[in-house]
Amino acid sequence: MRSSLFKKVIVFVLAVLFSFGASAQVSYSDLPDGFASLGIKNDTFGASGKKIVTVNNASDFKKYATAGDYVIYVDGMIDVTDGMLPKNVFTENEKLNEFIEKRTDGNIKTWAEWRNKFGAAANVSTDYKNGQMVNFDSNLNYYFSRVYNDWKNQIVIKIASNTTIIGLDKNCGFRGADLWIEAGKKNIVFRNLTLQDAFDPFPHHEENDGWNAQYDLINNQGGKNIWIDHCTFEDTISIGLENFAHVKLSDGTIEKWQTTDGLLDMGGNFDNITISYCHFYNHDKTTLWGSSDNEKVGTRKVTAHHNYYHNCVQRLPMVRSTNVHSYNNYYDFDKDSAFKSSYCFGVRYNALINAENNFFGSGIKYSISGTSSTKQGTIYENGNIDKSSNGKKKGQFKVSKKPLFDIPYDYKLDDATDLDKKIPALCGAGILKVNK
Repeated sequence: MRSSLFKKVIVFVLAVLFSFGASAQVSYSDLPDGFASLGIKNDTFGASGKKIVTVNNASDFKKYATAGDYVIYVDGMIDVTDGMLPKNVFTENEKLNEFIEKRTDGNIKTWAEWRNKFGAAANVSTDYKNGQMVNFDSNLNYYFSRVYNDWKNQIVIKIASNTTIIGLDKNCGFRGADLWIEAGKKNIVFRNLTLQDAFDPFPHHEENDGWNAQYDLINNQGGKNIWIDHCTFEDTISIGLENFAHVKLSDGTIEKWQTTDGLLDMGGNFDNITISYCHFYNHDKTTLWGSSDNEKVGTRKVTAHHNYYHNCVQRLPMVRSTNVHSYNNYYDFDKDSAFKSSYCFGVRYNALINAENNFFGSGIKYSISGTSSTKQGTIYENGNIDKSSNGKKKGQFKVSKKPLFDIPYDYKLDDATDLDKKIPALCGAGILKVNK
Protein backbone atom coordinates (compact mmCIF):
# COMPACT_ATOMS: atom_id res chain seq x y z
CA MET A 1 0.00 0.00 0.00
CA ARG A 2 2.74 2.45 0.94
CA SER A 3 4.66 1.56 -2.20
CA SER A 4 1.63 2.20 -4.40
CA LEU A 5 0.96 5.55 -2.74
CA PHE A 6 4.62 6.52 -3.05
CA LYS A 7 4.58 5.75 -6.76
CA LYS A 8 1.46 7.85 -7.24
CA VAL A 9 3.09 10.80 -5.45
CA ILE A 10 6.23 10.53 -7.61
CA VAL A 11 4.16 10.37 -10.79
CA PHE A 12 2.22 13.44 -9.68
CA VAL A 13 5.36 15.43 -8.85
CA LEU A 14 6.99 14.55 -12.15
CA ALA A 15 3.81 15.48 -14.01
CA VAL A 16 3.80 18.88 -12.32
CA LEU A 17 7.47 19.41 -13.15
CA PHE A 18 7.00 18.55 -16.79
CA SER A 19 3.85 20.66 -17.03
CA PHE A 20 5.92 23.65 -15.94
CA GLY A 21 8.65 23.05 -18.49
CA ALA A 22 11.28 21.64 -16.10
CA SER A 23 13.39 18.56 -16.71
CA ALA A 24 13.16 15.73 -14.16
CA GLN A 25 16.92 15.74 -13.62
CA VAL A 26 19.87 18.08 -13.86
CA SER A 27 22.55 17.02 -16.33
CA TYR A 28 25.55 18.93 -17.65
CA SER A 29 24.34 18.17 -21.19
CA ASP A 30 20.99 19.95 -20.71
CA LEU A 31 20.26 22.92 -22.96
CA PRO A 32 18.64 26.17 -21.83
CA ASP A 33 15.44 27.73 -23.05
CA GLY A 34 14.72 31.44 -23.41
CA PHE A 35 17.21 33.96 -24.74
CA ALA A 36 20.17 31.87 -23.52
CA SER A 37 19.24 29.26 -26.11
CA LEU A 38 20.00 31.58 -29.01
CA GLY A 39 23.21 30.75 -30.87
CA ILE A 40 23.79 27.29 -29.40
CA LYS A 41 26.27 25.37 -31.56
CA ASN A 42 26.76 21.61 -31.84
CA ASP A 43 24.05 20.99 -29.22
CA THR A 44 26.45 22.05 -26.46
CA PHE A 45 25.98 24.78 -23.86
CA GLY A 46 28.46 25.55 -21.11
CA ALA A 47 31.33 23.05 -20.80
CA SER A 48 31.78 20.35 -23.42
CA GLY A 49 31.86 17.52 -20.86
CA LYS A 50 35.40 16.47 -21.76
CA LYS A 51 36.71 17.66 -18.38
CA ILE A 52 34.61 16.90 -15.27
CA VAL A 53 35.61 17.52 -11.64
CA THR A 54 34.00 17.55 -8.20
CA VAL A 55 35.14 20.19 -5.71
CA ASN A 56 34.58 20.71 -1.98
CA ASN A 57 36.85 23.67 -1.22
CA ALA A 58 37.42 27.21 -2.47
CA SER A 59 40.95 26.64 -3.76
CA ASP A 60 39.94 23.84 -6.12
CA PHE A 61 36.85 25.66 -7.25
CA LYS A 62 38.82 28.80 -8.15
CA LYS A 63 41.35 26.68 -10.03
CA TYR A 64 38.79 25.04 -12.30
CA ALA A 65 36.27 27.90 -12.57
CA THR A 66 38.93 30.25 -13.89
CA ALA A 67 40.35 27.69 -16.33
CA GLY A 68 37.36 27.19 -18.62
CA ASP A 69 35.66 24.18 -20.24
CA TYR A 70 35.14 22.32 -16.96
CA VAL A 71 31.96 20.74 -15.68
CA ILE A 72 32.29 21.46 -11.96
CA TYR A 73 30.16 19.59 -9.45
CA VAL A 74 30.04 21.31 -6.07
CA ASP A 75 29.92 18.99 -3.05
CA GLY A 76 28.93 20.86 0.12
CA MET A 77 28.69 24.53 1.06
CA ILE A 78 32.02 26.22 0.34
CA ASP A 79 32.78 29.30 2.45
CA VAL A 80 35.19 31.34 0.34
CA THR A 81 35.86 33.70 3.27
CA ASP A 82 37.48 30.90 5.27
CA GLY A 83 35.19 31.47 8.23
CA MET A 84 35.24 35.28 8.33
CA LEU A 85 31.48 35.81 7.92
CA PRO A 86 29.81 37.02 11.14
CA LYS A 87 26.66 35.33 12.42
CA ASN A 88 24.89 38.68 12.19
CA VAL A 89 25.84 42.31 11.72
CA PHE A 90 26.27 42.92 15.45
CA THR A 91 28.48 39.93 16.28
CA GLU A 92 32.25 40.08 16.18
CA ASN A 93 34.09 37.37 14.28
CA GLU A 94 37.58 36.51 15.52
CA LYS A 95 38.92 35.68 12.06
CA LEU A 96 37.49 38.88 10.58
CA ASN A 97 39.01 40.90 13.40
CA GLU A 98 42.40 39.27 12.72
CA PHE A 99 42.02 40.12 9.03
CA ILE A 100 41.45 43.79 9.92
CA GLU A 101 44.17 44.02 12.57
CA LYS A 102 46.84 42.58 10.27
CA ARG A 103 46.07 45.02 7.45
CA THR A 104 45.93 48.08 9.69
CA ASP A 105 49.27 47.35 11.38
CA GLY A 106 47.46 46.68 14.64
CA ASN A 107 45.82 50.12 14.75
CA ILE A 108 42.28 48.82 14.29
CA LYS A 109 41.58 45.58 16.10
CA THR A 110 37.88 44.80 15.55
CA TRP A 111 35.17 45.22 12.94
CA ALA A 112 33.16 47.40 15.35
CA GLU A 113 36.17 49.70 15.79
CA TRP A 114 36.56 49.85 12.00
CA ARG A 115 32.93 50.93 11.54
CA ASN A 116 33.09 53.57 14.25
CA LYS A 117 36.36 55.09 13.03
CA PHE A 118 35.19 55.31 9.41
CA GLY A 119 31.82 56.67 10.42
CA ALA A 120 33.37 59.40 12.59
CA ALA A 121 35.69 60.45 9.72
CA ALA A 122 32.85 60.89 7.19
CA ASN A 123 29.96 63.27 6.62
CA VAL A 124 26.96 63.00 4.30
CA SER A 125 28.89 64.56 1.40
CA THR A 126 31.90 62.21 1.65
CA ASP A 127 32.28 60.50 -1.73
CA TYR A 128 34.24 57.50 -3.01
CA LYS A 129 36.17 57.99 -6.26
CA ASN A 130 39.03 56.10 -7.87
CA GLY A 131 39.65 53.83 -4.91
CA GLN A 132 39.73 56.58 -2.29
CA MET A 133 37.21 58.56 -0.27
CA VAL A 134 37.57 62.23 -1.13
CA ASN A 135 38.52 64.70 1.64
CA PHE A 136 38.98 61.82 4.05
CA ASP A 137 41.55 60.83 6.67
CA SER A 138 44.64 59.70 4.72
CA ASN A 139 45.55 56.90 7.13
CA LEU A 140 42.04 55.47 6.97
CA ASN A 141 42.10 55.68 3.18
CA TYR A 142 45.37 53.74 3.19
CA TYR A 143 43.88 51.06 5.43
CA PHE A 144 40.74 50.94 3.34
CA SER A 145 42.74 50.26 0.16
CA ARG A 146 44.61 47.38 1.81
CA VAL A 147 41.54 45.80 3.36
CA TYR A 148 39.31 46.36 0.32
CA ASN A 149 41.74 44.80 -2.14
CA ASP A 150 42.48 41.77 0.02
CA TRP A 151 38.79 41.14 0.73
CA LYS A 152 37.98 41.42 -2.97
CA ASN A 153 40.74 38.96 -3.84
CA GLN A 154 39.36 36.59 -1.21
CA ILE A 155 35.74 36.47 -2.39
CA VAL A 156 35.60 37.42 -6.10
CA ILE A 157 35.90 34.39 -8.38
CA LYS A 158 36.06 35.12 -12.10
CA ILE A 159 34.22 32.49 -14.13
CA ALA A 160 35.77 31.48 -17.47
CA SER A 161 33.85 30.88 -20.69
CA ASN A 162 32.38 27.44 -21.39
CA THR A 163 31.97 26.55 -17.72
CA THR A 164 29.16 24.54 -16.10
CA ILE A 165 28.72 24.66 -12.32
CA ILE A 166 26.24 22.28 -10.68
CA GLY A 167 25.51 21.71 -6.99
CA LEU A 168 24.97 18.07 -6.05
CA ASP A 169 22.02 18.86 -3.77
CA LYS A 170 20.35 21.74 -1.91
CA ASN A 171 23.21 21.87 0.62
CA CYS A 172 25.81 22.55 -2.04
CA GLY A 173 26.99 25.95 -3.19
CA PHE A 174 28.87 28.97 -1.87
CA ARG A 175 28.88 31.34 1.09
CA GLY A 176 30.41 34.78 0.80
CA ALA A 177 31.36 34.44 -2.87
CA ASP A 178 30.94 36.97 -5.67
CA LEU A 179 30.80 34.85 -8.83
CA TRP A 180 32.01 37.35 -11.40
CA ILE A 181 31.47 37.18 -15.16
CA GLU A 182 33.67 39.59 -17.08
CA ALA A 183 32.91 41.20 -20.44
CA GLY A 184 33.44 38.80 -23.30
CA LYS A 185 32.90 35.61 -21.28
CA LYS A 186 30.16 33.33 -22.61
CA ASN A 187 28.40 29.97 -22.38
CA ILE A 188 28.24 29.68 -18.59
CA VAL A 189 25.82 27.58 -16.54
CA PHE A 190 24.87 27.83 -12.85
CA ARG A 191 22.45 25.11 -11.71
CA ASN A 192 21.18 23.60 -8.47
CA LEU A 193 23.36 25.89 -6.34
CA THR A 194 22.62 27.49 -2.98
CA LEU A 195 24.28 30.92 -2.98
CA GLN A 196 24.44 32.86 0.28
CA ASP A 197 25.74 36.12 1.70
CA ALA A 198 27.79 38.15 -0.74
CA PHE A 199 28.83 40.08 2.32
CA ASP A 200 30.82 43.32 2.31
CA PRO A 201 32.09 44.25 5.81
CA PHE A 202 33.87 47.31 4.32
CA PRO A 203 31.38 49.39 2.30
CA HIS A 204 32.45 52.74 0.93
CA HIS A 205 30.60 56.02 1.31
CA GLU A 206 28.82 57.76 -1.56
CA GLU A 207 27.77 61.39 -1.42
CA ASN A 208 24.23 61.75 -0.02
CA ASP A 209 23.71 57.99 -0.45
CA GLY A 210 25.45 56.56 2.59
CA TRP A 211 27.58 53.43 3.01
CA ASN A 212 27.14 51.02 0.10
CA ALA A 213 28.28 47.43 -0.32
CA GLN A 214 29.97 46.28 -3.53
CA TYR A 215 29.38 42.56 -4.04
CA ASP A 216 26.66 40.34 -5.50
CA LEU A 217 26.18 36.58 -5.44
CA ILE A 218 26.37 36.54 -9.25
CA ASN A 219 27.72 39.65 -10.97
CA ASN A 220 27.56 39.64 -14.77
CA GLN A 221 29.46 42.56 -16.29
CA GLY A 222 29.16 41.78 -19.98
CA GLY A 223 28.88 38.00 -20.21
CA LYS A 224 26.69 36.44 -22.90
CA ASN A 225 24.67 33.25 -23.16
CA ILE A 226 24.35 32.61 -19.43
CA TRP A 227 21.89 30.10 -17.95
CA ILE A 228 20.98 30.33 -14.25
CA ASP A 229 18.56 27.58 -13.28
CA HIS A 230 17.16 26.06 -10.08
CA CYS A 231 19.43 28.13 -7.84
CA THR A 232 18.63 29.53 -4.39
CA PHE A 233 19.85 33.08 -3.69
CA GLU A 234 19.56 34.20 -0.09
CA ASP A 235 20.76 36.27 2.82
CA THR A 236 21.35 34.56 6.14
CA ILE A 237 23.19 37.39 7.91
CA SER A 238 21.32 40.64 7.25
CA ILE A 239 17.69 39.61 7.71
CA GLY A 240 15.52 42.72 7.60
CA LEU A 241 15.83 46.30 6.40
CA GLU A 242 16.86 47.61 9.81
CA ASN A 243 18.99 44.65 10.84
CA PHE A 244 22.21 46.47 10.05
CA ALA A 245 24.72 48.20 12.26
CA HIS A 246 24.58 52.00 12.19
CA VAL A 247 27.37 54.54 12.51
CA LYS A 248 27.52 58.16 13.64
CA LEU A 249 29.08 60.59 11.17
CA SER A 250 31.16 63.64 12.07
CA ASP A 251 28.12 65.89 11.59
CA GLY A 252 26.01 63.75 13.94
CA THR A 253 24.07 61.98 11.18
CA ILE A 254 23.26 58.32 11.85
CA GLU A 255 23.67 56.09 8.77
CA LYS A 256 23.13 52.42 8.01
CA TRP A 257 26.31 50.34 7.54
CA GLN A 258 25.03 48.57 4.40
CA THR A 259 26.80 45.21 4.03
CA THR A 260 24.82 43.70 1.13
CA ASP A 261 24.21 44.78 -2.45
CA GLY A 262 22.49 42.57 -5.04
CA LEU A 263 21.76 38.89 -5.45
CA LEU A 264 22.04 38.82 -9.23
CA ASP A 265 23.18 42.06 -10.89
CA MET A 266 24.16 42.70 -14.48
CA GLY A 267 25.79 45.59 -16.34
CA GLY A 268 27.82 46.25 -19.48
CA ASN A 269 27.09 44.47 -22.76
CA PHE A 270 25.52 41.34 -21.27
CA ASP A 271 23.17 39.47 -23.58
CA ASN A 272 21.10 36.31 -24.03
CA ILE A 273 20.48 35.46 -20.38
CA THR A 274 17.95 32.96 -19.01
CA ILE A 275 17.00 32.82 -15.32
CA SER A 276 14.61 29.97 -14.57
CA TYR A 277 13.11 28.20 -11.55
CA CYS A 278 15.23 30.16 -9.06
CA HIS A 279 14.31 31.10 -5.50
CA PHE A 280 15.29 34.63 -4.45
CA TYR A 281 14.89 34.90 -0.69
CA ASN A 282 15.21 37.49 2.10
CA HIS A 283 16.90 40.41 0.38
CA ASP A 284 16.60 44.13 -0.30
CA LYS A 285 18.27 45.20 -3.57
CA THR A 286 17.64 41.94 -5.35
CA THR A 287 18.30 42.10 -9.12
CA LEU A 288 19.60 45.15 -11.01
CA TRP A 289 19.86 44.73 -14.79
CA GLY A 290 21.49 47.85 -16.19
CA SER A 291 23.60 49.75 -13.69
CA SER A 292 23.31 53.26 -15.09
CA ASP A 293 21.30 55.46 -17.47
CA ASN A 294 24.63 56.39 -19.05
CA GLU A 295 25.75 52.92 -20.15
CA LYS A 296 26.48 52.78 -23.88
CA VAL A 297 25.27 49.30 -24.80
CA GLY A 298 23.54 47.40 -27.56
CA THR A 299 20.28 45.49 -27.19
CA ARG A 300 20.50 43.33 -24.07
CA LYS A 301 18.05 40.44 -23.69
CA VAL A 302 16.94 38.48 -20.61
CA THR A 303 14.35 35.77 -20.06
CA ALA A 304 13.11 35.31 -16.48
CA HIS A 305 10.51 32.60 -15.98
CA HIS A 306 9.08 30.45 -13.19
CA ASN A 307 11.07 32.19 -10.45
CA TYR A 308 9.97 32.73 -6.85
CA TYR A 309 10.74 36.18 -5.36
CA HIS A 310 10.19 35.58 -1.65
CA ASN A 311 10.57 38.34 0.97
CA CYS A 312 12.48 40.50 -1.54
CA VAL A 313 12.04 44.25 -1.09
CA GLN A 314 12.78 45.76 -4.50
CA ARG A 315 14.40 45.37 -7.95
CA LEU A 316 12.56 42.25 -9.10
CA PRO A 317 14.15 43.32 -11.38
CA MET A 318 15.02 46.99 -11.83
CA VAL A 319 15.70 47.33 -15.56
CA ARG A 320 17.55 49.83 -17.74
CA SER A 321 18.28 49.57 -21.48
CA THR A 322 17.35 45.89 -21.59
CA ASN A 323 14.65 43.78 -23.23
CA VAL A 324 13.17 41.50 -20.57
CA HIS A 325 10.70 38.68 -21.17
CA SER A 326 9.23 37.88 -17.75
CA TYR A 327 6.62 35.18 -17.44
CA ASN A 328 5.11 32.84 -14.83
CA ASN A 329 7.01 34.36 -11.91
CA TYR A 330 5.56 34.63 -8.39
CA TYR A 331 6.20 37.51 -5.98
CA ASP A 332 5.14 37.60 -2.33
CA PHE A 333 6.06 37.97 1.36
CA ASP A 334 5.62 35.92 4.50
CA LYS A 335 3.37 37.68 6.99
CA ASP A 336 6.11 37.64 9.64
CA SER A 337 8.97 38.68 7.34
CA ALA A 338 11.46 41.21 8.74
CA PHE A 339 11.59 42.69 5.24
CA LYS A 340 8.77 44.83 3.82
CA SER A 341 7.88 45.16 0.17
CA SER A 342 8.67 48.24 -1.88
CA TYR A 343 8.06 47.22 -5.52
CA CYS A 344 8.63 44.39 -8.02
CA PHE A 345 9.29 45.62 -11.55
CA GLY A 346 11.39 48.79 -11.74
CA VAL A 347 10.79 50.00 -15.30
CA ARG A 348 13.58 52.51 -15.79
CA TYR A 349 15.40 54.23 -18.66
CA ASN A 350 15.06 52.43 -22.03
CA ALA A 351 13.62 49.30 -20.39
CA LEU A 352 11.33 47.21 -22.56
CA ILE A 353 9.49 44.52 -20.58
CA ASN A 354 7.04 41.92 -21.85
CA ALA A 355 5.40 40.70 -18.62
CA GLU A 356 3.11 37.72 -19.03
CA ASN A 357 1.12 35.56 -16.61
CA ASN A 358 2.98 36.61 -13.48
CA PHE A 359 1.41 36.57 -10.00
CA PHE A 360 1.87 39.47 -7.53
CA GLY A 361 0.75 38.37 -4.06
CA SER A 362 -0.99 40.42 -1.38
CA GLY A 363 2.31 40.96 0.47
CA ILE A 364 3.58 43.13 -2.39
CA LYS A 365 3.25 46.91 -2.05
CA TYR A 366 3.66 48.03 -5.68
CA SER A 367 3.72 45.52 -8.53
CA ILE A 368 5.24 47.99 -11.00
CA SER A 369 7.30 51.11 -10.37
CA GLY A 370 9.58 53.30 -12.47
CA THR A 371 10.88 56.83 -12.32
CA SER A 372 9.33 60.27 -12.13
CA SER A 373 11.93 61.62 -14.58
CA THR A 374 11.48 61.86 -18.36
CA LYS A 375 13.70 58.76 -18.81
CA GLN A 376 10.89 56.28 -18.38
CA GLY A 377 10.82 52.70 -19.60
CA THR A 378 7.92 50.77 -21.13
CA ILE A 379 6.06 47.64 -20.10
CA TYR A 380 3.56 45.37 -21.85
CA GLU A 381 1.32 43.24 -19.64
CA ASN A 382 -0.63 40.14 -20.54
CA GLY A 383 -2.43 37.79 -18.14
CA ASN A 384 -0.80 38.98 -14.91
CA ILE A 385 -2.62 38.57 -11.59
CA ASP A 386 -2.05 41.58 -9.37
CA LYS A 387 -3.10 41.29 -5.72
CA SER A 388 -0.55 43.85 -4.49
CA SER A 389 -1.79 46.31 -1.90
CA ASN A 390 -1.04 49.47 -3.91
CA GLY A 391 -1.07 48.22 -7.49
CA LYS A 392 1.06 50.15 -9.96
CA LYS A 393 2.79 53.49 -9.41
CA LYS A 394 1.03 55.81 -11.79
CA GLY A 395 2.96 58.10 -14.11
CA GLN A 396 6.33 56.41 -13.59
CA PHE A 397 6.46 54.24 -16.71
CA LYS A 398 4.94 53.90 -20.14
CA VAL A 399 2.41 51.20 -21.00
CA SER A 400 2.17 49.44 -24.35
CA LYS A 401 -0.94 47.64 -25.61
CA LYS A 402 1.13 45.22 -27.68
CA PRO A 403 4.36 43.28 -27.15
CA LEU A 404 7.44 45.48 -27.25
CA PHE A 405 9.70 43.01 -29.08
CA ASP A 406 9.42 39.66 -30.82
CA ILE A 407 10.11 36.48 -28.83
CA PRO A 408 12.47 34.40 -31.03
CA TYR A 409 12.04 31.11 -29.16
CA ASP A 410 9.23 28.73 -28.28
CA TYR A 411 7.73 28.92 -24.80
CA LYS A 412 4.60 27.78 -23.00
CA LEU A 413 2.61 30.14 -20.81
CA ASP A 414 1.09 28.52 -17.74
CA ASP A 415 -2.08 29.94 -16.26
CA ALA A 416 -1.20 32.49 -13.59
CA THR A 417 -4.19 31.61 -11.40
CA ASP A 418 -2.48 29.07 -9.14
CA LEU A 419 1.16 30.10 -9.42
CA ASP A 420 1.10 31.00 -5.73
CA LYS A 421 0.53 27.33 -4.93
CA LYS A 422 2.75 25.70 -7.57
CA ILE A 423 5.82 27.91 -7.92
CA PRO A 424 7.28 27.60 -4.37
CA ALA A 425 7.55 23.82 -4.73
CA LEU A 426 9.36 24.06 -8.07
CA CYS A 427 12.02 26.67 -7.45
CA GLY A 428 15.52 26.66 -6.00
CA ALA A 429 18.31 24.18 -5.33
CA GLY A 430 17.54 20.58 -4.45
CA ILE A 431 14.24 20.29 -6.29
CA LEU A 432 15.65 18.11 -9.05
CA LYS A 433 18.03 15.18 -8.82
CA VAL A 434 21.50 15.61 -10.31
CA ASN A 435 22.42 13.05 -12.93
CA LYS A 436 26.24 12.88 -13.05
